[in-house]
Amino acid sequence: MDMLKTGWNFFQNEVLGMAWLNRLIGNLINACGLDATSKIGGSIQFFVYDFLFTTQSKSWCC
Repeated sequence: MDMLKTGWNFFQNEVLGMAWLNRLIGNLINACGLDATSKIGGSIQFFVYDFLFTTQSKSWCC
């Protein structure tokens, strides 16, 4: 049962929640010399993630 729960949590967080994309954007921001934990770096990370997440979600439904 724990294995099923672990598998579901992974699917929910990584695939549906796109946590991998958030980490990738954070790594790209860090590679550009910005700190992803600062206000400006975090704002850029959120904007890019939200833009990509929203445009990808809309392409699935219509």
